[in-house]
Formats: sequence, structure tokens, C-alpha cells
Amino acid sequence: MSSHSDAESATASPIVVTPPSVSLDYSNPLYLYAADSTSLLLVTEKLLGDANYNLWSRAITKALTAKNKLGFIHGTISKPDDDHRDYGAWLRCNALICSWLLNAVSSDIASQVVCLDDAHIIWKTLETRFKQKNVAKIFHVQHQIAILQQGSMDVGSFFTKLNGLWEELKNYENLHLWRL
Repeated sequence: MSSHSDAESATASPIVVTPPSVSLDYSNPLYLYAADSTSLLLVTEKLLGDANYNLWSRAITKALTAKNKLGFIHGTISKPDDDHRDYGAWLRCNALICSWLLNAVSSDIASQVVCLDDAHIIWKTLETRFKQKNVAKIFHVQHQIAILQQGSMDVGSFFTKLNGLWEELKNYENLHLWRL
């Protein structure tokens, strides 16, 4: 009888447990780390409106790039079908990113987008509302560059200030080119 049970166990199909597709694949944008929580603050300064949108959006973009989640706000990581194996993971990641975006804006702005359930839609809504060509701001930055003098600053401080103004101007000029 033992030889019969040995034969049965040799021919019996083994139980195969298929892990979720995002189980330990750290490069997968659907992977969530234990430290990824809805209370996480991605940036130190909240979005207040068009006055700080450009710098805020750059900071958020960098933070989401570091977390491998940028595709959610750009719309390149699209929602899978309800029966797809990654559907649940996508919903969790999207909800988490929506929470991060809500944590990164003022309460007035959050109240206007809190009912949106897609991180890409929240991003596009904020972008449409606050990303605009700001001629006065461009002029102000260009003027600051034109009148900047080293004065009592050491060379490193002067270069840091000048470089920061150049980067800010480049940010606004990229917005202008993007709208053409």
C-alpha cells in the first residue's frame, strides 16, 4: 500500500502558488514600500496657487520620480481592466498618490479636487488651473538676473543665487514653449 501512495504522490500535481506580479519587483511602479503611507508628505511647501505652482510641480515630480510613481500623474500607467491581476495593486497605488497630492496642496485647493479618484485627473486639473504663462513673473526674474551683483557675497553664494535665478527662468520659459 505504501508503494501505491508513493505512486499517487509522484503523479499528483504540486500546489503552485503564483505570487502577485508586483510582490518583490522593486522596479515595478505598482510596488509599494512599507513606508509608503497616506500621511506621507512628499514636499515641504504646499501648493498655494499660481504663485508657487511651478516650483511645487517640479518638487512633486522629483518626489514621484524617486518613488517610481511618475507615470500615474502623467497618465502612462493606465488603469488595468477590472479582471486584470494588477487591478487591485493599481487601485492602491493610485489612491496612495491621490492622498499624497491632497497632502501637498492647501486645504482650499484640496477641497476642489478631493472628489477626483484618479491621480492623473487631479494632476491635470491642478496643471490646467495653475500652470500658465506668467509674463510678469518672467520679467521679474529676468530683471533680478540683470541687476544681480556679487557685492559682499562670496563667489559661491553669488553663483548659487545666479544659478537659482537661471533655473527659475528656464522653468518659466519651458512653460512658454510648451504652450506654443
